Amino acid sequence: MNSRPDVDTISMGYDRFLEILPGDTWKYLPHTFASVMSDGLWKPYPYLVMISNIMATVIARGGGRVLISIPPRHGKSFFISQWLPVWFLANWPHKRVLLSTYEANFAATWGRRARNIVKEKGARVGLYLAEDATASNNWATTAGGGMVTAGVGGPITGKGADLGIIDDPHKNWQEANSETTLKMIHEWFDSTFYTRLEPGGTVVILHTRWNENDLIGYLLREKTTDGWFSIRIPAIAEDWNGEEDVLGRAAGEALCPQRYDTAALNRIRSNMTPMMWNALFQQRPAPMEGSIFIRSKWKYYTVRPKCNFILQSWDTASKKNWDSAYSVCQTWGVSELGAVLLDQWRDKVEYPQLRRQVEVQYLKYRPNVILIEDRDSGQALCQALQQETILPVLPVMPTMDKVIRAQAVSPMQESGRCWLPDPTLQENLWVGEFVDNAATFPNAFFKDEIDSMSQALAYIMTMAMSGRVMSSEKRRTSKLIEGFRDLM
Repeated sequence: MNSRPDVDTISMGYDRFLEILPGDTWKYLPHTFASVMSDGLWKPYPYLVMISNIMATVIARGGGRVLISIPPRHGKSFFISQWLPVWFLANWPHKRVLLSTYEANFAATWGRRARNIVKEKGARVGLYLAEDATASNNWATTAGGGMVTAGVGGPITGKGADLGIIDDPHKNWQEANSETTLKMIHEWFDSTFYTRLEPGGTVVILHTRWNENDLIGYLLREKTTDGWFSIRIPAIAEDWNGEEDVLGRAAGEALCPQRYDTAALNRIRSNMTPMMWNALFQQRPAPMEGSIFIRSKWKYYTVRPKCNFILQSWDTASKKNWDSAYSVCQTWGVSELGAVLLDQWRDKVEYPQLRRQVEVQYLKYRPNVILIEDRDSGQALCQALQQETILPVLPVMPTMDKVIRAQAVSPMQESGRCWLPDPTLQENLWVGEFVDNAATFPNAFFKDEIDSMSQALAYIMTMAMSGRVMSSEKRRTSKLIEGFRDLM
């Protein structure tokens, strides 16, 4: 499950919360508690307030199972690993908290910070440390509760837990993509961490997504009957697969502009591969090797092969906003080796610039045919070029889903018949990003390059089978793919 929290459900839980907890109202919610206890130094950003309401609800009800995927450097650990345990013990001083992170000493750091808050300010809420148990990784309250910390994968000593927190179980990108490490984390969670939970206890797991088989991915896939409530919070709001933003943001809005506005996030993005950005910041991991276009199956050339037929494939957009799709022109050649990607132009332009660029790309390669997706700006482009030029334009109507079109042509790539320019050469640096986008498809936010490629490959295979290059009839993607499947 991955949806926006239900307001009525949260309100109902909070009403129950008010019945259980007497005292000052600021103690009732973790974010108000943190703000007051820190004398206003801790800032309740909207996404942290949302998380706070959910935490208050599930903990008051008992038995909660919450997964939170959130970008790095957005204050998740200070709230969940430092303030949430203190808030929990301030209201239930006889209960126990278990906190785990990727490394025992790092986990103890959060235990120390929580302990120090209790030591310095606990009297304000009637919470006191037991004098005989004050270690940073295992401290107790005078009421018999307390907090234990441990590293993921290690032993857990002490009693059971009423609130179990796992914060960043994956140390880095390398470990998070190690099958051995991932298996160890999964087995440790099942055999060690999960077994420490008391009846009615709540589990909260938060981390930046790394890949589809990280701890959150594992639990969503393998523990569906446990009732996990999953919250995906991307760094930049997006209109992705029709999913509503959990905070109600419009596409393009930054999660915390006070810390990282959209410009700052895009600077970070420019220094990362699409696969890493989609996983770490947008919480949309994809298989490292790819699910439709396998990373290791691409072929590369240094010297351009001789091609006996050249085509250009256009996927067009008409807006220039940051979150609008790119317009893409891929130039493909047909050789004895198979399909050869000769060049790619990709940019965000408005229609007049797009119209000029078609002629620029044509004059550069003189293709035998120009395929243009026949919808939106592409439809107007086709009509204008056919009426005003003698360019060999062939409209292609997108009558099939993007994923189906990609799956239909992927066997050509998997069989080693798709060639790309050598990505190590300075003039071909764009090839690495193209391969990343293909590997992350369909999880990639921008799918324009893949649409352009699928259109080109389907036409090449249909052309090879039928021997026909041009036709006065519009080609439909369903017909192109039908011809491709017949050939395969």
